[in-house]
Parts: sequence; structure tokens; C-alpha cells
Amino acid sequence: MGTGKSAVGRSLSRRIPGRFRDTDCELERAFEMPIPDIFLKHGEDAFRSAETGILTKFADGIQNNRRCDRPLVLSTGGGTALRKENGLLLRRIGIVVCLVTTPETICKRVSKHVEQRPLLAPYRNALLPRIVQLLDERMPRYEQVANIVVNTARFRQPFEVADHIMTLTDDLEEQCAQVS
Repeated sequence: MGTGKSAVGRSLSRRIPGRFRDTDCELERAFEMPIPDIFLKHGEDAFRSAETGILTKFADGIQNNRRCDRPLVLSTGGGTALRKENGLLLRRIGIVVCLVTTPETICKRVSKHVEQRPLLAPYRNALLPRIVQLLDERMPRYEQVANIVVNTARFRQPFEVADHIMTLTDDLEEQCAQVS
């Protein structure tokens, strides 16, 4: 969270060009309520199960060739990759890019709207330590699932990150073609 997934995803989808989807938006639509209310009313387990359902829908659509001509750029929530089946689904959907930045940058970005982040809201008075804790817990899984890890701290604008990702994915596709 707070690494720029949505902004970079939108920018990347315009450059490809592709379709942009955000799993959090898809979940809000499915539950007809904002993310914090989903957590409050249904709990994190229901949220995560619905998240897996959305990923399954996208993965099945790609596998069954029911997608439109444009590629899919999918922004996911920070906890999506933690479920093993979600990691497998993300890989079925396509190249997985993990965006990272410093805990301090994340803290600065999310502090303005911390009440919209259920895993951070209870820690508003100790936000940075909570972010560090979450990153320590999650980073090994992120690195396991991701094909590419990009540190967004070295870029000023989302379009710069998107341009960099396009370069890296071209290199990755070239490597895969050579191995096949």
C-alpha cells in the first residue's frame, strides 16, 4: 500500500494500451460499500475470499481467451499476494510487478487517509512501526510472487515508473522467448 500501484497501473495501461482494473474497486462494487465497511461488516476473511474470486474471474477470462484485444493491467491490494492461491492466480493473469518504496514514503502517502485503510487505521498513532511490521511480514511473499520488483522511490511521476516497467517487461518477455 502506498507504493503507487493504482497511479502506475493507470499510467501503464495508457502506454500499452490496455484495460486497467483495480481489485479494491472491484470489491467495492461487488459488496456495494467501501473497503473499510467491508472489513467492518464482513471481516477480513470474507474480503480475502472475494478477492480470490475476482482474481479467478480474471485468470479464467484470460485462459479461456474471453478478453478483449487489449491486455489487462491489474492493481491489487497490499495483502492480495499473501494467499498462496492468489499468487498462482496472479501468475496466470500475467507478469507480476511488485512496487516498493521506503516505509517513510508509504507513511507520508497513506497518513492523509489512514481511516480508509483497515489494517492501518487502529495504528494511526504508531503508523510507521505498523508499516515496517507489515512490510517485514509481507516482503518475502511479494518477492516470491513477483517477476519484477521496482523501487518507485527513484522516480518522480507514475508515468516514469510505467516507462521503466515497460522496459523491464520487454526484457523479461525476451528472456522467456529465448528459454522456450
